[in-house]
Amino acid sequence: MKMAKKAKYIYAIEIIEKLVNIAKEKNVKSNIQYIYGDATKIDSLGDSGELIDIIVLSNVLEHIEERVSFLTGLWKNFKFKNDDVKVLIRVPLITRDWLAIYKKDNGVDYRLDPTHFTEYTESQLTNEIHDSGLQIDSFEVRFGEAYLVCSKG
Repeated sequence: MKMAKKAKYIYAIEIIEKLVNIAKEKNVKSNIQYIYGDATKIDSLGDSGELIDIIVLSNVLEHIEERVSFLTGLWKNFKFKNDDVKVLIRVPLITRDWLAIYKKDNGVDYRLDPTHFTEYTESQLTNEIHDSGLQIDSFEVRFGEAYLVCSKG
């Protein structure tokens, strides 16, 4: 809803239908289109005609198994305003808490959420972004989460 106050148009993709329905009920705005589906399999955003200039992946990547393929595919599947598209990324880091590292080192499930395919280290995240062809414009860590601004490399 905060982004809807500043953005011309928002495509909001969610894989859990119940959450899409809640969002549609509680966050009604004419400039938000809620899409129920798997973001890794969506190849079209409908007929709104709105071109994308910013992609926000807030606590998304850790839920995707083939992250590099997903990031690479963004450029093939969607229509952008220009080549200067920014990708804003936020992911939790494994270093958010000493206990996560301790559990991992001792063979115990250490994931923050059972739907996570990874708990990122800074180097792993940097490597995946690089491998996907994106360029990191800024990288900041706050309270155990990495915040990146990336652009097409």
